[in-house]
Formats: sequence, structure tokens, C-alpha cells
Amino acid sequence: MRQTGINMEMVKKQNRSSILNLINQTGPISRKDIACTLGLTPAAVTHICGEFMAAGLLIETGTLMETNRAGRKKVLVDINYDHRYVFGVNIEPEKTVIALTNLRGDAKKLREIFTGREQEPEEFLQTVADNCREMQMETGISKELVIGAGVGITGVVDRENGKSIHAYGLWKEEVPVEKLLSIFLELPVVVDNNVTAFALAETLYGFGKEKDNLMFVKWGPGVGSAIVTDKKIYCGRKGKAADLGHFIVEKYGKKCSCGRTGCLETKISYAAIAELLENAFNYEETPKLYGLLRGDFRNFSRERFYEMLDDMDDAVEALLEEVLDLFAKAIVNCMTILAPNRVVLCGMMFRNELLCQSLIACCSFYDERYDESKIVHTMLADKEDYIGPIALFVGEYMYGIS
Repeated sequence: MRQTGINMEMVKKQNRSSILNLINQTGPISRKDIACTLGLTPAAVTHICGEFMAAGLLIETGTLMETNRAGRKKVLVDINYDHRYVFGVNIEPEKTVIALTNLRGDAKKLREIFTGREQEPEEFLQTVADNCREMQMETGISKELVIGAGVGITGVVDRENGKSIHAYGLWKEEVPVEKLLSIFLELPVVVDNNVTAFALAETLYGFGKEKDNLMFVKWGPGVGSAIVTDKKIYCGRKGKAADLGHFIVEKYGKKCSCGRTGCLETKISYAAIAELLENAFNYEETPKLYGLLRGDFRNFSRERFYEMLDDMDDAVEALLEEVLDLFAKAIVNCMTILAPNRVVLCGMMFRNELLCQSLIACCSFYDERYDESKIVHTMLADKEDYIGPIALFVGEYMYGIS
């Protein structure tokens, strides 16, 4: 009997998660349609929705006339996304973005801090926690309404144990991020790779609502990727798979931050492009760039990089064409193996329309099927810096995704 009780409790939990997941996917929906879609009894749906409404997680949003029953209306229910709030922490080598959002990822407060690469991990995570508490107080949101935190971090992550195994360009040693941050915040914490986290966000809030199989490619400052199959994030050993940025592309190439030699990231990351530009930088071959930087490459920055794209020297254009061609080959080869419904592009480099469209054109050159209908820019660009970590926690808390 005990085993049966355990199984029944699991079924109830799964049903609750399924109902919330369906509402998130469809928007306002009637209890009757929930029961029909999920194959649950109307009584079970009414009971679960009643519990959610009593807790404030669901709200009634209006009525809809039934098409086959004159005069009968269906009452629609939707998620009350302002029911609770979540911290999202996105840690990359150069910067860390901290957000306090509702359950849909609408930001109430955002803050960007320098990632303390020179600090001990524990000290830096304490700084993150301090900033979280300051932001919560500044918004006037009570501590009781904040239910947890999601953390996205570069490199290899052991999600099950909440550890950063190797944060490329940041920490080489294992760091128990979940344990430390949960102590500092006094809240539950979920940790995963930042690109994997963003892929989850896209399945909850973006293209993943309509497509089952997706490949995600992040560009800037490094290169990352993730795979979604049947609406689930594919994970390999130690929780990291399909790491496009660490495909080997050059036999005698540079040492990569991951420890290997000749990775794609050493050729096409923002830092790699900046180095290529610096090596080509002179008045004779790159006069436009030379003028933009006032003759001193130390003036180069992300802002200047984007300005340069508006009016490029021939030498700079040729250099970028080589970078994009190498990138396109890697993406097309992945697509050949995985055959995703769509490839979703994200990351700071793809926020530039020229780079985004040029890469798609390069992919189409190798296979004309891979055009704008197959390779798309993320729907979540305005939330890109923080939505992944939010999705990590909300996915587990509300939708049973772990």
C-alpha cells in the first residue's frame, strides 16, 4: 500500500505540472479543454485548478462561448505570473547579469556587475547574493514572495549536484554554486550551463512552444550550443552535450580555455575576431577602422565593433567572411546530423542584423534549405541576458522540468 501511495502522489504532481505547462503553452484555457487535451477527468482538473486558484497561482480571465452548445460559456483560467518572483543570475567571464522577475520572466529589476574572476568563487557568489537582496529591497517585493534562484554559467555544469565543473574563462576548479548560493540567499537554487538554460527558456516562452526539435547556437562573447529533442533538453555526460564552440577545426591551432587545442571558439569568438582585427590594423589596409579608432587599437570596444560593421574596409570584410564561413560549416554539419525543425540564434553578436543575415546566407550557400525559415533569431532577444536562469527555476518549480 505504501508504494501505491507514493505512485499516487507522483501522479498528482505530474498532473499539476501538466496542467500548468499546458496553460503556459496555450494561454487562457477552460477547465473542460484542459481535461480533453490532457486526458484527465473533469473532476480532477476542477480539483487541481481549485487548489491553484486558492493559492493565487491561477486566475479566471474571462469566458468563451462554446461552439456546439448554444448559450453555454466556458470560463477561462490563466497563470497569475505575478504570484511569486525569482532571481536569475547569468554568469559569464566578463559580466554577470542579475534579475528579479515574475514567473514569466518579466523583469522587475535588473543589474549588471563585473564578474569577479580575481575573487575566490565563494567571495564572488556572496557578492551576487548581496546584490540580489539589495534589488529585492529596492523593488519593495517582500522576501516571502521570492521563491528561489536560477543560475546559468558558462562551461561544464553538473546540474544534479549544482556544481560548476569547469567555467571556461572563469573557474577551472569545481565550485558548489548551488550549495553556496542557497546558503547566502536562504532560498532553493537551480544551476545549469547558460546556453542550456537559454534553450529551456525558448521551449517555455519562445519557438519551443511550436517546435519539438531545436538547435540553439550562441555567439558572443564565446560560442555555445544546445539541443532540444521532443521538447526536452538533451544532456550528455556531466550534463553538457553538443558543445559547438569546442568542435576541433584546426590541427595546430591555439590552446582553448577548455584545455583542448584548435577549438572553433579560438577562431570565431569575439576575442578571436578582435585579435584578427588588431593584427590587420594599419592605415594602408584598414583606413576606415584606423580612423574610427583614431589610430589606436586600444580604443576598440564592442560599440566600435558594431560601428565598424556599418562601413567596413575590404580587408575587414574579407576577414569576417572567413569567420562566418567557418562558423556556417560547423552549423550546417550539425544540422545534417541532428535535422532540427529550426536553429535558433542567440548571443550578443547575433543582435547585429548584418552578422545574423550574413551567417544565414553562408549556411544557405552550403545547403539552400537552410534559409530564414529554418535558421531564426531568438524571440527572446530583449530578455536574453537573464531569461535562461529564470526558466531553470520556474521550469522545475512549476512545470516539473529537471
